[in-house]
Amino acid sequence: MCPIFPFPLVSVPGAPVNLRAVPRSHTEIHISWDAPLDSVGAVTSYRMYYYEVGANGEEEIDTGQQSQFTMTELHSFREYSFRVVAYNENGAGVSTEEVMAKTFSAGESSVYRYWKY
Repeated sequence: MCPIFPFPLVSVPGAPVNLRAVPRSHTEIHISWDAPLDSVGAVTSYRMYYYEVGANGEEEIDTGQQSQFTMTELHSFREYSFRVVAYNENGAGVSTEEVMAKTFSAGESSVYRYWKY
């Protein structure tokens, strides 16, 4: 005998994978990710959620079907948290874990930052 469900089952995407946040300057961080491995149906859009560590509230950016985004006009030498959710025709999927990245100090460049380590 098959179980009877009172509501139809809907499938939403799994979490996007390989979320990365890389500082590019004292005001920019580049965020990228790969499509969910277990997505049922096509991903229709991604939403990236972020906040400055220590600030109140989380902001949301709809990146459409793009799996990368560069945050600009950020504060210098501040840490930010990012997570991404994939959406399909049935709604929101599972969120990624948060990743953190810190913008450079005002005089620091990416070449200098990676060279000195």
